[in-house]
Amino acid sequence: MKKRIFVLFLICVFTSSSIANPVFASGLEDTADDTKGIEFIENTSDDESAHLVYYMTIDEKRYLIDEIIADTGDGMSCRSISHLVDKKNHIIDGTKKVENTEMKYAEVEKTDNNLLEDDSSNASTSLSLKAQSGEAKSYSTTVTWKTSKGRKITVGALAVIICTTIAFEFPSYFTAVATGLADYFIGAGLEAIPSKYSIYYSGTRAISRSTGKIYYRYNGTFYKDKTKKKKFGKAKWSARWGHGTI
Repeated sequence: MKKRIFVLFLICVFTSSSIANPVFASGLEDTADDTKGIEFIENTSDDESAHLVYYMTIDEKRYLIDEIIADTGDGMSCRSISHLVDKKNHIIDGTKKVENTEMKYAEVEKTDNNLLEDDSSNASTSLSLKAQSGEAKSYSTTVTWKTSKGRKITVGALAVIICTTIAFEFPSYFTAVATGLADYFIGAGLEAIPSKYSIYYSGTRAISRSTGKIYYRYNGTFYKDKTKKKKFGKAKWSARWGHGTI
């Protein structure tokens, strides 16, 4: 049975290479910037699932997409149903497509540079056990995902990929970051989600200790890269050492 402890707005549980324990997270700060190719009809989510209904325009073709994101126990899944629509948003017969994205949670550790590559100038200070004050300090890092080739660009599929790369269970703010990414990929003319891609986190990270455990609090923004010219979305969440820490 999964452990859940309700604190503030929602639960977020992270995993390490050996065990999975509950940690706490708050929800979405704001949505991604400049999302022109995606128009939401419904966007509801909690700590373990989401229902997304939206229009998405790719190469002047407009789609109505209905997605359900769900916890599968050892990962996340997204069932996506899409239809082509006409200029009046009427569904075009015979265009229905059903696609499924399912991924297992990555086993994340600070030493695993295949998933998380630390770019913070003050990382060594931040990771010191002496930093027990809980004071938020400037922090940045690159998060890299790996997935199979040919996955169709949808908000739900991207949310599953990002979530299973960093977190254990579904924190709702990943929907906003995924929306920004999907819109960016569409604008760049991509036909599928890149099988390997990096996004950049920049903001603050606070470290504190309690009963021999180390806790982290993040509050910042996900960008395309270090230049920070393209913002995907803001988020703040908390994690315990080895459980979703970046």
